[in-house]
Amino acid sequence: MGRFIHQLVDDKMMLLLIVSIGCLNILDSFCTLAWITYGVATEANPIMSYILDIGDLAFLSCKILIVSSCLTVLWFVRNNIWAKSLILPIYLLYNCVAGMHASFAWMFYLY
Repeated sequence: MGRFIHQLVDDKMMLLLIVSIGCLNILDSFCTLAWITYGVATEANPIMSYILDIGDLAFLSCKILIVSSCLTVLWFVRNNIWAKSLILPIYLLYNCVAGMHASFAWMFYLY
């Protein structure tokens, strides 16, 4: 199994996934802030909710900085089997979150 993952997730694929997750995180950050501003949703994470109470810029900065830091660590340990095993589920999770934002946007547009 380890050999398959090493072949599937080479350096180019790892970089592509990391950049994609970073972009999806930025999209998630701004969409979350928009839904909270419009009163459509609330922040489920209590720590991020507290930071959101401080201000929008603090929320965006922290959310983007935390995920970017984690992605940087994943890049530096990219040859580790755990890093290669985690990157695809993280990518899929962020795609699901982006899909939820798209469905919220569609519902918001319709009503």
